[in-house]
Amino acid sequence: EPIAAHVKNMAADGSYYWVMACVVPCGDGFLSVRLKPTSELLSAAVIPVYAEVRAMEIRMEQAGTPRREVAERSCERLLEMLAEAGFPDYGSFIRMALPQEIRAREEATRAPVASRPTCASPAGASTTSSPGSRSTPRPTRRSAPRPTSSTCWPTTCA
Repeated sequence: EPIAAHVKNMAADGSYYWVMACVVPCGDGFLSVRLKPTSELLSAAVIPVYAEVRAMEIRMEQAGTPRREVAERSCERLLEMLAEAGFPDYGSFIRMALPQEIRAREEATRAPVASRPTCASPAGASTTSSPGSRSTPRPTRRSAPRPTSSTCWPTTCA
C-alpha cells in the first residue's frame, strides 16, 4: 500500500533535514519520491509531534524497554495526538498533508512574471502580445512522452 510521511534524515555531515517521502510498492521493490517540505505544517505540527514522541521513545529506551514495545507505544501516542488534532487515523492526516505540501511547493516556486528572465525567442517558442504591450517570448508547453512498460516501468507496476 502506498504511504507518505515527513521524514527526518541525517546528512553526511551529521546535520539533519526533513523531507516529505512518498513510497509506492513496485514489483519486488518500491518507488520513493521525496520533496522538501515547504508548508507551515512542518513547523506548526510535525516537528512538535515528532519531538514529543521521540522524547518518549528515548525515555523508554533508557529505561530498558524492549524495542518492539517502544515502537508500539510511540505509534499509539502518535495516533492519539492525531486524534486530538481531529484525524481519525494516519491516512486521513497524510491525505491532508501531502496535497498541502505540494500546493506550498508550487506557490514557493512560482516566480512573478516580472522577475522571469527574458531572452530571444528560441525555436519552438511562441511570442504573445496584447495591444500596447511588448512581445514576450514564451516557451511552448509540450507533453513529455509517456513511459511504456517495456522501457521504464516493470509490468508489475503498470
